[in-house]
Amino acid sequence: MRRPRIISFDLDGTLVDKRYVDYLWEELIPKLYAEKYGLEFQEAKRRVRREYDLLGPHRIEWYLVDYWLKYFKLDKSKEELFDEIKHMIKPYSEVKHTLLELKRRGYRIIIATCAVRDFINLVMSQIPWLRELVSRVYSSTSDFKLTGKPKEFYIRIAKTEGVKAEDIVHVGDDIEMDYIEPLKAGLRAYLIDRYDRYKHVKDRIRSLDELLHLI
Repeated sequence: MRRPRIISFDLDGTLVDKRYVDYLWEELIPKLYAEKYGLEFQEAKRRVRREYDLLGPHRIEWYLVDYWLKYFKLDKSKEELFDEIKHMIKPYSEVKHTLLELKRRGYRIIIATCAVRDFINLVMSQIPWLRELVSRVYSSTSDFKLTGKPKEFYIRIAKTEGVKAEDIVHVGDDIEMDYIEPLKAGLRAYLIDRYDRYKHVKDRIRSLDELLHLI
């Protein structure tokens, strides 16, 4: 098997703990909704989730904070919400060492995420060394107007990077978007399974530093 040229990583749940973004969608927006409309928090959360589900992740608007603030008529700006969650943005403990070692070995490091640019920029502002170690960040939603991360996303990344699909190894925590779809596109892929949920998956790792022994 030929040596890959590029190592691609998902962002939330792979490089960065996703609690900050889960908190925004599942706690902060429902809290603001409850305050706006005089509801108990759990009822507000139920209504907000229902609206999320009705729109669904196959619409670009589903990923946009500004869309939901306007839709729910909430009295906060996106910037104010980001100020409330930025302290929660934390990389996983092994990330810096792993990326530094990959860089030392001559690999090009990129990020392939379905997060919109607003969230990407927020993360990078809180973790400056991550921005320095990563050559490029690709957002399926912001860059290619694709929802989720279908195989077309990875094919377009390879084309943009000027390499063959098999020259890229992708690592992420979502079995469909980060494992099945990149494999369909011809990439090599590893599923990071921090919580031991996918024992049936052959190409899984429990921590990113395991990758150093596999490529």
